[in-house]
Amino acid sequence: YSFENRERNMAIVSVATAVARIKNFDKALKIAEGAKDIDSKSAALGNIAQSFISMEKYEKATEIVEQALVTTGRRLENISPEITMLSSITQALSEAGVKEQAMKLAQKTAVIAKTLSNKDTNKADALQMAIQAFASVKDFEQCLLLAESLEDKMDKAKILSNVAHMIAEADMKEQSMKLVKKIIKLAKELQNLSERAAIIGKI
Repeated sequence: YSFENRERNMAIVSVATAVARIKNFDKALKIAEGAKDIDSKSAALGNIAQSFISMEKYEKATEIVEQALVTTGRRLENISPEITMLSSITQALSEAGVKEQAMKLAQKTAVIAKTLSNKDTNKADALQMAIQAFASVKDFEQCLLLAESLEDKMDKAKILSNVAHMIAEADMKEQSMKLVKKIIKLAKELQNLSERAAIIGKI
């Protein structure tokens, strides 16, 4: 992947985003299609979807996200651009009050994140993105289920502590405290003392 190609793809993302902001969406989509790698194409289409959301064209934004998933081909060796795009669009839709569509995209984010093996080093990051998507629609039950699906105790404890903070910010103090107790118990099971201290310090 040459420097020239990287520069070209970065330019495509910038131009497609700028063209979308002036509401020339057909041209923006054509420009986005010129990106040769999954990261740039996902980024460009995600930015175009954000422009649709800013204009309150929520169905069109969702269509663009669906198109991005088809266009990128769901290449499982590199799904982080898809996860990032889905999570950010879900949060934008939720902030705009379009809860039903936001929930559907949150579910898609989780489905893609779950396709990763527990041995994959990107699994924790992917699940964190999916959790953020569900947190934006206040579905903390799904957040907890996703966090619990991790086998690595350190990763699980870190993500659970993030969920605890999200729950506390939603003014659900009792549930947050119950989760904190669980995290402390999990941290004590870690053999590495520095990891144990890091988790306890995080909460």
